[in-house]
Amino acid sequence: MSEATTQLEPFTFDKLADLFVEARSMTPPSQLHGMLCGQFCAGMRPDHKGWLDAATEQMALSGEMSVTVRAGLVDFYDVVLGDLSASDLSFALLLPENEETIGQRTEALGQWCSGFISGFGASSITKTQLSEEAAGVLTDLAQISQVQAEDMEESEDAEKDFFEVCEYARMAALMLFNESQDQRASKAKTANNPFDSSQKNSDVIH
Repeated sequence: MSEATTQLEPFTFDKLADLFVEARSMTPPSQLHGMLCGQFCAGMRPDHKGWLDAATEQMALSGEMSVTVRAGLVDFYDVVLGDLSASDLSFALLLPENEETIGQRTEALGQWCSGFISGFGASSITKTQLSEEAAGVLTDLAQISQVQAEDMEESEDAEKDFFEVCEYARMAALMLFNESQDQRASKAKTANNPFDSSQKNSDVIH
């Protein structure tokens, strides 16, 4: 993570939602966060233009973004990558605050997971390239994205279940991100050492 990234202010759900209001987007903010996380966790690192193009599509914008929205989304890109890279594992899903109903928060969790699966799927990764654990958590996230939040009643059990599923999704994202980081590092090492004797004599196909 660059020094410039560390100086950026953290993004909250409300801060991201404000960008959506300014952009006149009616799509769910949590879904955009999930999509960007999915891309990063798949090893994708689109440039800022590519990211803004993807965000424009995800946010269903009909007109051109304002300078403020564009700048905000570029900052958002850098902050999210920094959050996933943080050594303290402080990364969190951007969901509505606890003041919202359990139904609204659960719906946003499903939207986040839907965005994540969409973002991850934008990569060229196939199931055969994933570890068994990674393939399993992606299946779980896809199932969470189908959650039905209508008529959910407020209760301690519902809050506990919501917290546990959020924590599972959070740790799943971090696991996938770290796995992709390891793969990127391995590819970079191979590219920088094409005549490494240990690889030259290996029967493993990369």
